[in-house]
Amino acid sequence: AHAVDVSFTLSGLEFRVNPSADKDSSNVPAVPFVWPYDSLKTATPLSPHAHDVSITCTHAEDATLFVASQVFCDALSQRAPHLKTGAQLWQQLKPIFLTTGAIASILGVIYALGLSIAGGIAAALPNDVRQTMGRGIIDTMINEHKLCKTPEGTASLNRLKDKLRRSTGTAHDFNIFVLNWNIENAFAAPGENIVIARGILDNAKSSDELAGVLAHEMGHGILRHPETGIVRQLGISTGVQLLFGGSYSSLATAGAVIAQLSYTREAEREADDHALNILENANISRKGLADFFRRMQAASPFAQIEQKKDDNKNKDASNGESETGPKQKAKSPPRYSDVDFEFFQTHPATSARI
Repeated sequence: AHAVDVSFTLSGLEFRVNPSADKDSSNVPAVPFVWPYDSLKTATPLSPHAHDVSITCTHAEDATLFVASQVFCDALSQRAPHLKTGAQLWQQLKPIFLTTGAIASILGVIYALGLSIAGGIAAALPNDVRQTMGRGIIDTMINEHKLCKTPEGTASLNRLKDKLRRSTGTAHDFNIFVLNWNIENAFAAPGENIVIARGILDNAKSSDELAGVLAHEMGHGILRHPETGIVRQLGISTGVQLLFGGSYSSLATAGAVIAQLSYTREAEREADDHALNILENANISRKGLADFFRRMQAASPFAQIEQKKDDNKNKDASNGESETGPKQKAKSPPRYSDVDFEFFQTHPATSARI
């Protein structure tokens, strides 16, 4: 520590060692030190009633100047206003405001273009995070339903998978797992993983049906619909955690969500479009996928409702004008079966998909 004389100059804060006040000034040069005002920093901002201040300089960060004088503090705040409390607070908040503004701008552009925030996060997820999510989901399901796996069955399924994969026109590869699960369902998990329940194999009427189902799930995987659905279900904050590596808890939560995951109608239409393109490129009949949808339609609780709607449309179409003029129908309140239940479904109407 050295005693110094301090003065304000046009170029900055100037101080020199005071030999009369410093007991050990022999090793300190007598030339003045000048710290430019814009290079000054202080750990504690200058308040209007500050009585002392500790100052550092970006050009000499190993040195600290301490002055105990309210007059000095007032004069310093005039010459270096960035050291004042308000300015210091703004400097701390400025990055936050800039970041918030940038995020708001990005979200505004995404909204204006009709893009999906969840989809954007899903598309940017690191591959190792996606693989960890998918593998965790598969392992959980294998614990509940035995994995069906034989050399012959695996080889046959891989031949079909490879044929479809080559027809996707992408570099995506897929892992397919068949589970001893007596339901007629299949779904895509993150990381290009596909699960097929045994019920589909038991009830499929042709290999083309299975090919159509696989092509549809490949479409979901290529478009990263599983990851998008998980981010949408868990919320953007958890999606951002996953984006930056993810924690064990967030990955575990993602695994729990997949069991309740349903896609939007638009996502289902996109997966259907991909399936049709994949099947066409693979020279596989698309009739198998239509047959699968027909069987699903017959088993659906909405089947009778959709059939009734089709019957009503056909009946209305056949009701033309009679000899005495147009037929008049008495208006009656709609019954529950007349309601357009497609509004409440997450999938497009099965008849439209067929």
